[in-house]
Amino acid sequence: QAIKTCPEKSFHLLTHGRTFADINKAKELQKTGAIKKVLFGVPLHAPTAEIHDLITGVPGSFDETVAGLLNLAFCGASLEIRIVVNKHNYKLTGSIVEFVRARFRSVKPVIAIMQLEPVGWAKNRYDELYVSSDLQRTFLDSAIQISDRYDGQLTLFNYPLCHLTDSAHNLAAKSISDWKNYFPQACDLCTLREECCGYFSSAKGSHIENPRPFL
Repeated sequence: QAIKTCPEKSFHLLTHGRTFADINKAKELQKTGAIKKVLFGVPLHAPTAEIHDLITGVPGSFDETVAGLLNLAFCGASLEIRIVVNKHNYKLTGSIVEFVRARFRSVKPVIAIMQLEPVGWAKNRYDELYVSSDLQRTFLDSAIQISDRYDGQLTLFNYPLCHLTDSAHNLAAKSISDWKNYFPQACDLCTLREECCGYFSSAKGSHIENPRPFL
């Protein structure tokens, strides 16, 4: 309905994608022409069903998600595959990127690697799922190198610059909205503060990593 009333606009739709495991659903959307105006953001938590389904808590969700992505791609959709990093998959980040780049080579989806936010899906499981950016650094660098081999677009979301290696800085988006981000006092003198996303204010008191300001 939004697409009909705002035909000049494009849309970013966040979905688990499993509905489109039914090719007819994707084709219905294709017939409307709306599919060309939407970037579909779909989470893929692992390169295997065992880990993906463990994270979602839905048996069969990996197979349905992959089928949905393939059907959307077949129907001409633009895809953003989201890797939300947590304790179950942070060591698999590179393997997920490899899987995506190999399986969807012809459509080259955008890959968004995202640090976990303390609200929404993770709110009641944050302590169980959270893994620090510092522990992710090596695996993030590996994922970037793998994506580069395939010449694909990759962006890092919700990572303060001081917790990434220098080579990853140009891929880090200033992604946390100003109404929900936070800069500890130590960030005041950082020369990269204006380019940095900061920290989630909702993580204060639980999982704020110590900043290492660039001076």
